[in-house]
Amino acid sequence: MRQRLVVLNYHQVPEQADSLRPDQVDRHVFRQQLKTLKYFFNVVDLDYGVDAMRAGNLPPRAVAITFDDGYRDNHDVALEELLRAQCPATFFIATDYLDGGRMWNDTLIESIRLTQKNTLSLEAIGLEGSLRLATNQDRIQAIRTLIPAVKYLELSARQSAVDKLARVCEVELPNDMMMSSLQIKSLAEAGMGIGGHTSSHPILLKLPLADAVSDIIRGRDALTQLLGKEPRFFAYPNGKLGQDFSYEHTQVLPELGFDAAFTTQWGYVNKELPSFELPRVGFCRTVGWKLTVKVLRSFFDSPVEFAQPDQLNTQVVLR
Repeated sequence: MRQRLVVLNYHQVPEQADSLRPDQVDRHVFRQQLKTLKYFFNVVDLDYGVDAMRAGNLPPRAVAITFDDGYRDNHDVALEELLRAQCPATFFIATDYLDGGRMWNDTLIESIRLTQKNTLSLEAIGLEGSLRLATNQDRIQAIRTLIPAVKYLELSARQSAVDKLARVCEVELPNDMMMSSLQIKSLAEAGMGIGGHTSSHPILLKLPLADAVSDIIRGRDALTQLLGKEPRFFAYPNGKLGQDFSYEHTQVLPELGFDAAFTTQWGYVNKELPSFELPRVGFCRTVGWKLTVKVLRSFFDSPVEFAQPDQLNTQVVLR
């Protein structure tokens, strides 16, 4: 397991368990996970982990922690637990949603959570049929049905669909789910890493390459202006090769000043892997010895697929 780095991937860490997101880590679970990681593994800063991996002096059982998107509870809950455990982490931020924004999936989930309706017709959002919402399990199933149905729509169509859903559900949605700019600064001042995650969190493969580059640049530049330095690392939205991003995107990122990029492909990181296709793993609410075993196993799970340069379209990238 020497010279292998396992990078953990989180999103939200709410104060209490969320009945509509049964797999999501909450404060108590996150605290237990950090205790396990600290006891059995070497939790390292992502910058140090990548540098040490490349230099060949990475400590054994090295683990790094990352978060995606920029949820407010990353600052209000996760940061407190990270500081308590003396663990570093890196936060990949979709900058359009700072200071009162809301991601499309949260519009969908909160609409289902808050509606008083027991049945939901899908015609208004361009889908057939209806969904039961009478019980909590019905609502969980509705979310699991709607998310994949909407996720890969063209960007404006996706936003239009969830906006229509909110109107049909007749709800007033929260506007405090994401971090403020000041909270991003607070993370950085606490010693946490901040990385790029695009501006609007699109599925990059759903955009023309020039538009995808523009979105990445806008996110990079927003973080640079906020923190006074360019982000070193990038994380692909959703992060599945061939489904969410392609070889073309891996070639663009170094031209934009990034040093490495992270996917949600499964496996460990080592210096033989392409720097812009580094894998990450996630274990939901697993704690204790089960978490230990799963993390240990991930040190032996290398990614099985990498991007290939066939059909690459060479284009000029403007920084």
